[in-house]
Amino acid sequence: DLPDAPTSYALLDASLQYSPPFHYQGECIQCHQDTTQWAVISYIHLEPKNCETCHLPNLPAQHFDGACTDCHASVEDWAIISYTHQDETECYACHQQDTPAHHYAGMCIHCHTGTQSWQQVDFDHTHYSQCLNCHQEDAPVNHYGVSCANCHTPASWGKIEFDHTGYAACATCHATNAPANHPDLACDLCHNKNDWPTIDFNHNGHPDCVSCHTGDQPAHHYAGQCSACHGTETWLEVDFDHDGYTNCETCHTEDTPANHYAGLCSACHNTESWSDATFNHTGVTGQCETCHTAPTGHYAQTLCERCHVTTSWQFIDFDHSFVSTDCITCHTPPTPHYNNQCKDCHNTETWLVTDFDHTGLDNCTGCHTAPSGHWPGQCANCHETENWTEVHFDHTGYTNCKSCHIRPDGHPRGQCGNCHTTTNWVPIPTPVPTDTPTPLPTLPPHRHPHARTNPYTHLHPHRAHTDPDPNPARNGDTPSRVTPNRHPSFSVMGLPRKKSPFVGRTQKGNFAS
Repeated sequence: DLPDAPTSYALLDASLQYSPPFHYQGECIQCHQDTTQWAVISYIHLEPKNCETCHLPNLPAQHFDGACTDCHASVEDWAIISYTHQDETECYACHQQDTPAHHYAGMCIHCHTGTQSWQQVDFDHTHYSQCLNCHQEDAPVNHYGVSCANCHTPASWGKIEFDHTGYAACATCHATNAPANHPDLACDLCHNKNDWPTIDFNHNGHPDCVSCHTGDQPAHHYAGQCSACHGTETWLEVDFDHDGYTNCETCHTEDTPANHYAGLCSACHNTESWSDATFNHTGVTGQCETCHTAPTGHYAQTLCERCHVTTSWQFIDFDHSFVSTDCITCHTPPTPHYNNQCKDCHNTETWLVTDFDHTGLDNCTGCHTAPSGHWPGQCANCHETENWTEVHFDHTGYTNCKSCHIRPDGHPRGQCGNCHTTTNWVPIPTPVPTDTPTPLPTLPPHRHPHARTNPYTHLHPHRAHTDPDPNPARNGDTPSRVTPNRHPSFSVMGLPRKKSPFVGRTQKGNFAS
């Protein structure tokens, strides 16, 4: 137990045994104000005197050994660092660990002139000729080992310019630049120093091309001298004198297409125009398939001369007189085609001219498809095989015209038989009023001297209806109400037609026509 009236020094003496190594040696109460929560630490850093008194263990390795307040000006945020580098020239005093490997050993200020932007490097290379003192690690592998200034300039390092005057041994510097299989000759025999990619070699007196161009020879190339085909002026232009050469396969083994004729090339080709192939088929019969493969689905007969001739292969002539009547053995009919024997319609002389005997055949749809919307009945009701386009139909007993015929647009409704007849479809006058009167020509006036106009005459333009005189006895007429026919009946075209069957017929209460 502690004494009843401890002093601050007594507390310090008693707590020293509990202090961690390098602990603050001041009063505990300066940091630990809460005795119930000892881990809660709060310290007022106003006017700090000596930071390392408390924070010495917190210093990183190789840390700046000056006063902490030279860089850390804020006790609120210790990570904020600000240092005035003015008049500071000894950078290594603080930044020795920041120096990269193989770094320039001179003063930092020689390259890094601004403390605000350390990455900005500017070095005055004037009077510096020993580049390797600083840039030894920058030189590529197998780089030219003489002075850098021979090729580079400090003003533009990437631009390389070398005076090759007096330098004949190119391999001294460019030994690794030579391509594989490059001829082991002096470079200036082909190249010039002013324009290196341009190659110019005088081949005069050099007939042995393979001594330099061994790797340029294609696979399966002619094994003889290059000069037999090529010229040094225009290498790609090939000219070979084939005189005396009959065995083409000696050189052109790989040029033969697959499934090619196995005989001598000269049987078809000539050296003047190789693409123009001509073969004399005289005497070659029955063996076409030895060289030629028939197309897919071709006639299975092996004797090609049954149809073809060697003088004009595209001209086909086949004698069908000795073959059977089963044409589909060789020919496939179109779809959909009549599925019986071809000879029923065709003949071998003129195949496109068809002639079929329809005698005894009344089911036309067995072979022919009716057009869309066609009458579904038997074709023979309207057509005949002698002249198919001439159509005749016996409408006797047919009263529902709409079952086959479509009414025109704007046509009045009602039964067609009210206006039309099957013997003469052109409308005729009707005995009853219609919605749209049929226009007729103007009739000449022909009236009884005592007749008066019937108010219903306009409803029957083909009939002249008049009422009798009120005093029939005066006129000698019978008491019957008779309306005589005063003029002939007219058709819709204004021409006279046959006398109406109603003329002269009388019935009480009706008008006679």
